[in-house]
Amino acid sequence: MKPGVRKGLIERASADDVMSLVSDRHDPPIQVGVVLLIDVDADLDAERRLSETLANRVTSVPRLRQRLIAVPMGCGRPVWVDCSSFDFDEHFTVVRLPGPMTEETVLAHAAERLTTRLPRDRPPWAATLLAGHGDGKAALILVFHHVLADGIAALSILGRLLDGAPSVHATDFPRPAPSLGNLTLDAAAVRLRSVQRLPQVLRRLISAVIELGPSLHTHAAPCSLNQPTGSHRRLLTVRSDLTQVIRLAHQSGATVNDVILAAITGALHVLLVERGEHMPAFVVSIPVSSRPQSEHGELGNQSGVVPVLLSASGDFPARLIRRPPLAGLLAASEATSWSM
Repeated sequence: MKPGVRKGLIERASADDVMSLVSDRHDPPIQVGVVLLIDVDADLDAERRLSETLANRVTSVPRLRQRLIAVPMGCGRPVWVDCSSFDFDEHFTVVRLPGPMTEETVLAHAAERLTTRLPRDRPPWAATLLAGHGDGKAALILVFHHVLADGIAALSILGRLLDGAPSVHATDFPRPAPSLGNLTLDAAAVRLRSVQRLPQVLRRLISAVIELGPSLHTHAAPCSLNQPTGSHRRLLTVRSDLTQVIRLAHQSGATVNDVILAAITGALHVLLVERGEHMPAFVVSIPVSSRPQSEHGELGNQSGVVPVLLSASGDFPARLIRRPPLAGLLAASEATSWSM
């Protein structure tokens, strides 16, 4: 759904959205976060203005005032409904730091917010404003559950909230939840359309299996990194000149993502060697967006992952890899969307 558009009566979670819900069984929760650094006047009035601006612009993204509810058996996937009790203050928190704001402090708060599970009985997002003491600096931490938006969709939300776009107020808020009869009829129509698409879906699925077949047998070797994770997180930053990264990638016939992956695998290799472990390669899951260029304003999830074997040893140029099989992954991602 485009951020400023009110669709028809029934707005269902997509198959990809449902997958994000089903996968969210253990800590840490499957949530998307972003940190924005803001220069503000060092006074409480600046905090108030930021709060009022954000509260006003939230109305431009209808999904931010909706919650996802389950439907009776046989009535299809969960549906998004307007939250009649929506209260912006339940989603917005101001934290005033006792001293100047540092990057370490911001990242620590971001890690804590990102790993704190969002309530399921309200729209699944939260915003935290960190205000430094007397230094004219602030940071806005936004967290969305993955069912509301994947990474690219979250950028669309940010554009509506922060880029000064005109507010679009829904005059029909809140709309009533769909009736049982309407849910039943809509679910039947969705299933009929799925059956009609079946031949096309099967062709795409067969093509995806042929292309991705080898990667399905790629498994990670045991090591101290390959174990369940918990809710504790520590965020650090690594900076590099993007111009140099792009030049290096192009000289090697690779992409910026390839360079980043090669750098990460090299760092993990060094870490494991220090632990007395030797891993010649890693298997990592590469996320890939299946969004056409024309649908970058759509919310929800349109993405998938593919396991890729990455070299961990050797010099940096040797670790640069070929791109993952995007075409097959996109076909597999789209082929599954009919089935739920």
